[in-house]
Amino acid sequence: MTRLDKEDLAQMTRDYFQSLDKESLVEVAFNLRSLAVEQWEKLQQNSENSSKPPSSDNPYSNPPTTDEKRESQESELSQEKEKNRIKCWNHRPMYPRGGNRLCASSRRVS
Repeated sequence: MTRLDKEDLAQMTRDYFQSLDKESLVEVAFNLRSLAVEQWEKLQQNSENSSKPPSSDNPYSNPPTTDEKRESQESELSQEKEKNRIKCWNHRPMYPRGGNRLCASSRRVS
């Protein structure tokens, strides 16, 4: 497999592809695929998975997170909120109307 350069890519027109026999066309397509994979892998590099310094990372992109990680974080947060809500409800002092309705665990201790 020969490595494609800018001049090779510039010569690849519709007429060029139509002039190739099937075997040559498959070889060119494979070379183009290899080039695309190589370029994609370069785009995916950042300071976490290469020797690039953190300052070379894109400052405008969000840190990579997977849907599973995000769902896990949301689930943990909602479980924590529910736990605190139940804790607060169970320890809530009963006051007459208009009285202080803060949770006992959230009241200031003097």
